[in-house]
Amino acid sequence: MTPKHDLQTALIGEIISKFSSRQGAIDSVAEILSIGRESATRRMKGTTMISPNEMTKLCQHFDISLDQFIHKESDNVIFNYNHFIQPVKTFEDYLNQLLKNQQLALSLEGSKIYYATQEVPPFQYFFYPELTAFKLYVYGITVWGMDFLENNKCSLDIISPEVSEKAMECARLYALLPSVDLWSWGILNHSLNQIEYMAETDRFEPPELALNVCDLLLDLLNRHKLMAKLGKKFHKSSNSADSYGDFYLHYNELVNTNNTILLKSESLKVLFTTFGNPNFLRTMDPRTCSFFEKWFEKTISRSVAISVHSEKNRDYYFNRLNKMVLQLKKKIEYTIS
Repeated sequence: MTPKHDLQTALIGEIISKFSSRQGAIDSVAEILSIGRESATRRMKGTTMISPNEMTKLCQHFDISLDQFIHKESDNVIFNYNHFIQPVKTFEDYLNQLLKNQQLALSLEGSKIYYATQEVPPFQYFFYPELTAFKLYVYGITVWGMDFLENNKCSLDIISPEVSEKAMECARLYALLPSVDLWSWGILNHSLNQIEYMAETDRFEPPELALNVCDLLLDLLNRHKLMAKLGKKFHKSSNSADSYGDFYLHYNELVNTNNTILLKSESLKVLFTTFGNPNFLRTMDPRTCSFFEKWFEKTISRSVAISVHSEKNRDYYFNRLNKMVLQLKKKIEYTIS
């Protein structure tokens, strides 16, 4: 078999893996290439070569990089960078990217995520409009360079009803997706530092919004504590937890990593890692995904479980986080008064 056929076989195999049946893949290829089913079948079997132009169309449609096949025996790993694919120019751009990846994850059979993070997942902030405004404001002025924020303070006015609705949808989809989370003691450090800086530099409008953000951060922690107790996520009410994804939470005092998410399903593995948070890199490289799957398994086995039956560890962990928020709130109250 020639190298070209090797590449074609690998590409076709990747396309077939995205369908529940081979016939579904053939029909899709026929439609994308504007050819008949018989012609598509010959290309799928390898009896007819796929032209470079056809290969480009298939890769673009199915979001496949040929580099993963060409460099599979080397130490090169190919990542996609969301900022290059679609730069974030508005809050909706960012939320649309999150929604697209969440919808992909939920469409896969047996999907589950492993989430190692140095800060509370933004999906949970999005349940609260005030926290949504706070986080998007911080991202907008520090990472995305949104000029219109330079002369505006953080307030609910910076997010439109459409943005608030999409953020809430992100929170809902996140609740549907089963996950195993790995947190550290510093899970709140970034957010608390950001709140304190913005309060001291008078970036909240009104100034009391900083106190509201602290109160909602406490409520967010209580939500996570309850999810950990139940071993289930929920959206608006814990009474509906049975309709949502499993949630297993661990903490580790030694692990220091950036935000890393491994999406694992029966047909696909995808690794996401932040790069200029909240922008992210993504790869489907099998070796990289397998490496991090083993890393998660080993790290979690050496971590402290705080879900379901681990009441003592759970209380200790969340009480400590609550104290950090309350200390900052007192400091802000003194500053405002």
